[in-house]
Amino acid sequence: ERELLVRAVGAAAALLAPGDGDDAPLQVALRRCLFPLLERLGDRSELLASGAELTLCRFCAACRHPPVRGVRELLAFNGDFLLDALSRRLRAPSCDEHTAQVLQAVLEYAGPQTLPLMRDVVDDFMALLDDASAAAPRPALLLACLRALHALVLAAADATTPPAPGDAADDPFAPADADAERPARAHFGDLVGRLVGDGGALGGGGSDSDDDDSLDEAAAAAKARKAAAKAAAEAEEEDEEAAEERRMAADAKLREDDAEQERRRTPPYAPALALRAVTKAEVLLLTSAGVGGAPALLLDALAAALPALAPWPRALLPALYKLWPQLFALFSAAELSVAAHAMRLLAAAVRQHGREISARILREALPALLRALA
Repeated sequence: ERELLVRAVGAAAALLAPGDGDDAPLQVALRRCLFPLLERLGDRSELLASGAELTLCRFCAACRHPPVRGVRELLAFNGDFLLDALSRRLRAPSCDEHTAQVLQAVLEYAGPQTLPLMRDVVDDFMALLDDASAAAPRPALLLACLRALHALVLAAADATTPPAPGDAADDPFAPADADAERPARAHFGDLVGRLVGDGGALGGGGSDSDDDDSLDEAAAAAKARKAAAKAAAEAEEEDEEAAEERRMAADAKLREDDAEQERRRTPPYAPALALRAVTKAEVLLLTSAGVGGAPALLLDALAAALPALAPWPRALLPALYKLWPQLFALFSAAELSVAAHAMRLLAAAVRQHGREISARILREALPALLRALA
């Protein structure tokens, strides 16, 4: 019956197509039906989910001003209304699994482009996830939240672009060459010799008298001594300036290194969402153990988070460190699919960050693997 009702809504949307007239009735119908249709997109009934998707496509075909080329554009045109309604539903005490299905549908259809607009929605969803994994979890709500969490991590992974390796000249974090623009300094001896030579040239009078020659030689020597003293002072001042430049270059390099270390520890917004999923996994693995299918969904979300956080190992590995004991325990899970998911997650982590995972962790994993294979 619900499937027939959903398909009837699609037929009504086709009748409300404006043609060259006013599309206000269609927009009113769309606002009233959009959220309920998105709730049914993630329904366990394939007929109902496919009927909801077909109805959304009929709404897309009916929109003419402006034309809508797909469900993604339909959600984008109604994003403000949709995200506001979603946030209010997530905060409501009576929130159920259908609201989490709407979030999953928005993430899967609208893609990672919506993530910057969903900051408040994501915060509300994380709070709902905490409630769903409380001491007395609601299985249907928990499963729907884990599916939405998986969709959120996949969108974050799609939005993450790892930094491409480039030349040092193109790397904003590469230390600057402190000597690149520094003018070449003349050797002190050459400078003194040049000045002495100039002084001699200035003093060369060419007199026939010995007294005049003596006076000329004394004047030239005095000028040479004065020039040498002046050159020594300039060289000393230049050495001080060079030392100050070296100190400034070292300080700049230290600041750049600190900025690089902070960048490696702090992922931007999209991969930070994947990191939030990893940090919540410790509690979720404990509370979802008795809910059928929940551990496998959570492990899938964690596996999707690994590539999104690959450029930020210093943020990922401390969060993974807390998960290892529970993950190793899952190697002997009665449900073989859960054990396979856990082993696959460990293998992916080792392939990605094997050199940075401590040998002690790998030694602890080995007995659990051998027991599972025995």
